[in-house]
Parts: sequence; C-alpha cells; structure tokens
Amino acid sequence: MSKLIEFLKKNQPFVAVAVFGIIAAMLIVIGVVAMKEPVVPVCLAIVIEVGIAVMLHHIELWIHAATIIIQVVAGILIGRLGLMILCVILYIVAILTLQFWNKNRSLAK
Repeated sequence: MSKLIEFLKKNQPFVAVAVFGIIAAMLIVIGVVAMKEPVVPVCLAIVIEVGIAVMLHHIELWIHAATIIIQVVAGILIGRLGLMILCVILYIVAILTLQFWNKNRSLAK
C-alpha cells in the first residue's frame, strides 16, 4: 500500500491527466447514453472544449467565467443545454487539470 501511495505522490501530474481522461470518457457516455445525443457531436464538442481549455488556461478568471456564460447561452439558443452543461463541466475539469499540471511540473521530471 505504501508503494502505491509513493507512486501516486511521485506521479501526481500524470495521475491528474488520467483522472481527466476518465472524466472525459464518463461525460461522453453520459452524453450519448443518458442524453441520447449522437456520438460524433458529443466527441467533437469534447475535443473543442479541450482545445479551448488548452488555449485559455493562462488567462484571468473573469475570462473563464465569460467563456462559461457564453457556452450556456449558446446551449440555450441552439436547444442543446444539456450537452453544453457537459461541455462546461469538461472545460472546468480541463482548466483545473492544466493548472495542476503547470503547478507540479517539476514533479514530472
């Protein structure tokens, strides 16, 4: 058990990315199975959200809030609020993962 804890402490950034991947897969399954959305738009939205998060993860907090508000409004306008809520969740998780990765980058070396 102590070896597992030691491994997790040593590889925290990689564990964070693995958790992000698991959450992304869960959101895809929720979107396809529970919300009955087609697979391609759900996966495309996931890829776009990750791209947006990568491009914007160094900006100020208020811009993240504006991005989330814009996504929710767009979801209301196109009639896909549920899908956009999943996208917002993934955006927040991606930003947190990228911030954690940058903070603990020295541990990965």
